[in-house]
Amino acid sequence: MSNAITRLDQIQRLRLWRLGLALGVGSSPALLGRRWIERVAGLHELSSGPYAYLQADAWPLLYLGAPFIAVSGFLFYLTPGLLLVLALGGARCVAEWAILGFGATLIWNVVAGTAAKLLLGPPLTLAIQLGLWLGATALAASLLILRLQRGALLQWPMAAAADRRRMVAMAVAAWIAVVALLPKIFWENFNLDGVEAFEFGRSLVGHVLPRWELRAGVFGFYPNFVLFAYPNQWFITLFGPFEASVRLPFVLYAVGLFAGLVLLIERGSERTLSALDEGLLWLGLAIYAVVQAYDTGYEPFFADLAETAATDSLWVLCFLAACAALFGGRRAWFFAFAVATYAASPGGLLLLAALAVALFLAGREERLVAAAAFGACLAGGLLHDLAHHAIPAGPVADQFAAQNLLRRLFPPTLVEWSRWNALVFPSGILPALSLFAVRRRDPIAWTLAVVTGLCFGVLYVQAWTALHQFAPVMVLPLVVFWRTQLRLPQPARRALAAALCATTLASLGLSLPRHFRINQNIRHFGLATHYRVGDYERGYEEALRGGWTLSVLLPEDYRLLYPEQPWGADAPSWIYYATREKPAGTRIHYAVQPSSDAPPPDATRLAERDGLSVYVLDLDAWRRDREREFPRVVQSPLYEPIHRATYRFFRAFAE
Repeated sequence: MSNAITRLDQIQRLRLWRLGLALGVGSSPALLGRRWIERVAGLHELSSGPYAYLQADAWPLLYLGAPFIAVSGFLFYLTPGLLLVLALGGARCVAEWAILGFGATLIWNVVAGTAAKLLLGPPLTLAIQLGLWLGATALAASLLILRLQRGALLQWPMAAAADRRRMVAMAVAAWIAVVALLPKIFWENFNLDGVEAFEFGRSLVGHVLPRWELRAGVFGFYPNFVLFAYPNQWFITLFGPFEASVRLPFVLYAVGLFAGLVLLIERGSERTLSALDEGLLWLGLAIYAVVQAYDTGYEPFFADLAETAATDSLWVLCFLAACAALFGGRRAWFFAFAVATYAASPGGLLLLAALAVALFLAGREERLVAAAAFGACLAGGLLHDLAHHAIPAGPVADQFAAQNLLRRLFPPTLVEWSRWNALVFPSGILPALSLFAVRRRDPIAWTLAVVTGLCFGVLYVQAWTALHQFAPVMVLPLVVFWRTQLRLPQPARRALAAALCATTLASLGLSLPRHFRINQNIRHFGLATHYRVGDYERGYEEALRGGWTLSVLLPEDYRLLYPEQPWGADAPSWIYYATREKPAGTRIHYAVQPSSDAPPPDATRLAERDGLSVYVLDLDAWRRDREREFPRVVQSPLYEPIHRATYRFFRAFAE
């Protein structure tokens, strides 16, 4: 008996040393090679050619170095949480370890960063952030070692071959995603949504709470759309203030979706997913990634991975984690992930409400827990709205306030048939159809099918909606399908897998965008502008004061004319690029400066207001910029009608 105990103790110690070595070696490149992210970001002109996605020049840096550093960064971010989960009792499989580790890291990201700024004062520098991360890692590792010394049995999440396979698959999938989306991640310029995600995150370096311009001159944050800012701040601090720092989290969240799906698919099932099944599941997530990367968002010319792809993926990931914790009996984790679901997206409250309703209909004992989580989040949101409207300076026109979200339901619509495409195709057709075949004898599948139906129904009847809002109904059917598939006899499973492969590949092809051009228009227009208003890096609010000048140079309401819109841009993204360092040889065509300053030589002043003047230095260049010709529609024909209907509603509302 003593020999067996000694042998078990040796195995645990060996596993611990291997884990420490893997985490240390895997995380180190993110620290030692983090400047590579800046180097790749600086090669954005490579995207101007006809083959942005295939670059022979600098291919070791682009296709080996960049993804290597990115994946290492993901591991470094997750390390404190992964060790803490092991120290507190472990996880039953690698999927659960990944999900709980992510949750623990996210909590530490919010709490530690906020506490550091309260105690030490801003800014939250790289040195402080590294201290917080390395300190948390050392503390979690010490706790883990202490428990082992006291005879605790380490629950090893990678003991099974399937778990080791999945761990490798997640790392490889992250690598492939960075390579496949490299121009979108590193080189495409920000649109309004992207710069919002960036500035929300960057603001956390110098402020205790995130800040963004909610309306003209009023800065704050949305309590139900704020969580993404914290990982964004972490990656901005690690890699630098570049577009990739707030787009790479999309890859992290997308890989996390796989872990959440596996956890829910196999919960309580007698069978587990085979390697072939997992390959098909990854293929389904590939459709989701394509739809999010190219077809979602509000900018007609291109979608920005930073928002809505990353923000919605975080939202769905938190909800999957909440469901997995609830059905796995981890109520504390459920409440943590439920709050995260609410804070990740304005649609979080809808998901939590749908979950509570579905559990009540199913008669599940978890229904009261889900209802309590929904009620707590609802009360918190209402209290925030009341507090904002009680501010003496005046109410904040918050588009995500509860009353404004409810207004979308009136007047309802029942004939926007294209919205069905958002349910059927992003999951691969068969998973959506499986919603109609689900039975009550599988409470998890039945509950998530009801959640999907309720969410889709609410989104469908809204007076206006956007494709990205359907993100949960793109993913949840995968759980329903695979749980149903695992119960079938082996011959039926093989036939269904072949059919799924065919429908998924068809859906993937149909979901591809109309073109793969990388948008650089806003970057070029901004770099051609000499912008002298405030200090962008240290006084962002003052720098935005000159945003009105863009409406003098470009059409202000260009979106409302979709799909025949002229080229236009938004002030925040334009100002971001106008305040970047100018590359050698950049020609300045526009100038925005205080009216009291001497005008540029041979410049034409177009407007003056609020002590600022806007000038054109090259009228021919201005005419060319306004008359630029390029594709005005990028979305797949499957989803573009949803986009078109949204702008049709906006035009009617504006009139």
